[in-house]
Amino acid sequence: MPIDVILPDGKTRSLPDGATAMDLAKAISEGLARQVVVARVDGVVQDLRLPLKQGQQVELCKADSPEGLDTLRHTAEHIMATAVCRLFPGAKVTMGPKSHVDEFYYDFDVPRPFTPDDLATIEAEMGKLIADNTELTMQVVSKDEALAIFDKAGQNNEYKREILGWIPEGDRLTLYSDAGFVDLCRGPHLPHAGFIKGVKLLSNAGAYWRADSKNKMLQRITGIAFAKKDDLEKHLFRVEEAKKRDHRKLGRELELFIVSERYDDHSYTTDQELDIYLGVEADPPVDHMAVDRVLAVASTTFPGRTIRKTVKLAPAPEPGRAHLDIRVRGAMSHDQRKMVEGTKWLDGAETGTVVRADVTVEPHYAEEVGPGLVLWLPKGGRLRALIEDQWRKMHFEGGYDIVFSPHIAKADLWKVSGHWHFYKESMFSPMSVDGHDYVCKPMNCPFHIMMVKSKTRSYREFPMRLAELGTVYRYEMAGVLHGLMRVRGFTQDDAHLFCRWDQVESEIDRVMHFILRMLRTFGFKDFEVNLSTRPEKFVGKPEDWDRTEKLLEAAIVRQGLPYQVDKGGGAFYGPKIDIKLVDALERKWQCSTLQLDFNNPERFTMEFVNSKGEKEQPVMLHRALLGSIERFIGVLIEHYAGALPAWLSPEQIRVITVSDKQNAYAQQVCDALVAAGLRATFGESHEKLGAKIRAAQIEKIPLMLVVGDKEVEQGGATVRLRDGGKDLGFMDTPKLIEFCQSACAVPQVG
Repeated sequence: MPIDVILPDGKTRSLPDGATAMDLAKAISEGLARQVVVARVDGVVQDLRLPLKQGQQVELCKADSPEGLDTLRHTAEHIMATAVCRLFPGAKVTMGPKSHVDEFYYDFDVPRPFTPDDLATIEAEMGKLIADNTELTMQVVSKDEALAIFDKAGQNNEYKREILGWIPEGDRLTLYSDAGFVDLCRGPHLPHAGFIKGVKLLSNAGAYWRADSKNKMLQRITGIAFAKKDDLEKHLFRVEEAKKRDHRKLGRELELFIVSERYDDHSYTTDQELDIYLGVEADPPVDHMAVDRVLAVASTTFPGRTIRKTVKLAPAPEPGRAHLDIRVRGAMSHDQRKMVEGTKWLDGAETGTVVRADVTVEPHYAEEVGPGLVLWLPKGGRLRALIEDQWRKMHFEGGYDIVFSPHIAKADLWKVSGHWHFYKESMFSPMSVDGHDYVCKPMNCPFHIMMVKSKTRSYREFPMRLAELGTVYRYEMAGVLHGLMRVRGFTQDDAHLFCRWDQVESEIDRVMHFILRMLRTFGFKDFEVNLSTRPEKFVGKPEDWDRTEKLLEAAIVRQGLPYQVDKGGGAFYGPKIDIKLVDALERKWQCSTLQLDFNNPERFTMEFVNSKGEKEQPVMLHRALLGSIERFIGVLIEHYAGALPAWLSPEQIRVITVSDKQNAYAQQVCDALVAAGLRATFGESHEKLGAKIRAAQIEKIPLMLVVGDKEVEQGGATVRLRDGGKDLGFMDTPKLIEFCQSACAVPQVG
C-alpha cells in the first residue's frame, strides 16, 4: 500500500510502502538524488536509508546545509577511524562526540602517541578512501550480534563492551560499516565518502576515557571537513586567527584574570611528599618525552620521596615549538631548589623543537583555589565592574527590580524545584549544618520564586521582574574546563518574570527587544535564533504550550530576525528561544535565552488573587541576556582580540612623555582627564618614547596622549590611536577632554 509524505512546500508525494528518503529524492529527480546526503523527517535528522512513514514531513538536505555538514563531519570521523585501523593494526577505537557541528574527533587507545607525521599519513589514507567513494552500510542488530560482528572485524575490546553495557537488554542497535571498520553509531551518515571535498586533521592530544582523570589517557585526533575545498581553507585561516585571540592567552597577557584548569585530587603535602604539576603544550612525541624527563629529574633530585603528579597535555602553541609549565611544590633544601630551577628540561637539538619552560618552585606548599574557579585581577575586576554597572543601569531603565540571594540553601529547596532529582550530578556535594543538608546553589530561580511567595500577591502587582547577578556553582567534569568558557563557579545575569496570561505577549516582546539592545550595546550585530517547541514528555497543558509557542514565534518575527524551529527540542517544562551571537570569526556563541516555565509555579504552588478575587497561577519566564558574566567576557576578549572598545577598556587613556622633563605636566593632564570621568593613567618611565608607545599598544590602550615640550608650551597633547597607530595631531586640553569623552562614551542603542 503506497504512503504519502509531505514536502517543505506543502505538496505531497506518493511512494511505495517501505520507501526511503533516498527513494523520494530519486522520484523527484536523479540529479537531486546525487546531491542529497541526509533528510529531516518530522523535524528530526534521519539517515536517507531509513524507511518513511505515512504523513511524515520530509526535507531533503544537501551536503552544504547545516544538517548536511554535521552528517558529513560524522562520516569523516568514521573514515578517519578506518584509516587509523588500517595504518595502526590493534588500535582500539573508543568514542567520538555527540555533535559534529564544529569538528569531529575519535579517541584511540594506541601503544604510543600519534606524531605530526602520523597525522599526515592518516590524512593521506583518508584521501584515498574519499577518492574511492567508500560506501557506508547500516545494519540494525542485537547486542550479541554486535559483539559477534566486532569479533569478526577484530574490534572487540573493553571499550566496546563497556559501551554495550550501557544499553538496556533487548534494545536493537545500529552499526555502520565502511571498508572493514565497524562501530556502534546512531547515524546518520553520508551514502558514500565522496561528498567530502575538504578534510584536515587539526591536532592530537591526550584525553582521558570518559573525561575522567582516574581513567586511562587516550589519544584524541581532531579534524574538520567540508563539502567545498574553499570552505576548508577559510576555516583554517579562522582557526589560526582564533589561536591569536584565545582569551586564556590574552587574559594572562593583559592581566585580567587567573583561572586554573588543573584537575588533580591531591590534598596538602607532607614533608615526605612532592607535588608536581606539569602542563605540556607540545606535539607527540615531544609531549611524552617532556613528561618522562621531568619525572626522571624529580626522582633523581628527591630520592625516596613520594611524588604525586598531575599531567595535562595540549597541542603545541605552533609547529616546531613547545611550552612546559612545571610547578614543583613541597619541602626542599636550597640546593634542591637550585637544581630544579637550573635544569635544562628538554633538549631542543634532540627534539628538533624550540622549548620554553616556565618553572615555579614553592618549598612551602600553597594550595590552589581549585579548578574552574576564577580570580579577577585588578584590570579584570574593573572590566567586570564596567559590564555589571551597564547591566544594572539598563535593567533599572527597563523596569526590573534587582535582588540578591544567598550562595547556599537547604537541600529541601532543590528537592521542591526538581533540581535534586534531575540535576544532582551537576551539583556540588551537600554540607551538613545543624543536622540539615545545605548545597551551593546551581541556579537562582527557586530564590526568586520564594521572594514572590513571601506574601499574598494581587493581580495589580504583576508583572514582577526580578533580576540578579547571582553566582552559582556547578560541577563540570574536569576534562571540559576551559578558561572562562567552562568553569565551576560563575555569575549568571539572571532574571525571572512573573506575570498574568494577558501580559505574556507584551513581556516576551520586551525581553526580545532588551536582549538585542544589550548585545548590540557590546558591539554584536549578527545573531542566530532558535525556537524550541514541545517535546514528547512535558508538563503543563498542551493548549498552553501551543499558545506560548505562537507568542514566542511572533515575537521573533516582529524583531525581523531569521530563525529556525527545533521541533520537540524544548525542555520538559516549557518552550524557549535561544539567541546565539556571531563573533568576528563567524563563530556562534549561545548567550541569551527566554524560557517559559510551566513546572516551577506548579511545584511551588505559586498563586495570586485575580480581579475576580479568585486564586490564579502566574506565568513564569526565565531570562538571560549575557548568559554568564565569565563566559561573556571570554567571548568579548576573543571577539575584539583583546582590543576592547574604549568604553569597556579598564585603562582608556595613557599619557606618555617624550622625556622626564614633562612628567609634572603629564600628571596634570592625567588628573584633568580623571576629573572628567575618564580612566586615564600616567606612570614615570625612563624608556624611550617608541618603547612607551609600543608598550601601550601591546597592552591595547585605546588612546595615547603624547606630551613633549611643544605640548607643554601650547597646553595640550598629541593624540595617537591604538588602532593602526593613527596620529590625530595636537589638541588643547579642553578639546582633548571633549574628544576623549566622546571616544569613550557608551554606545547608545535604541
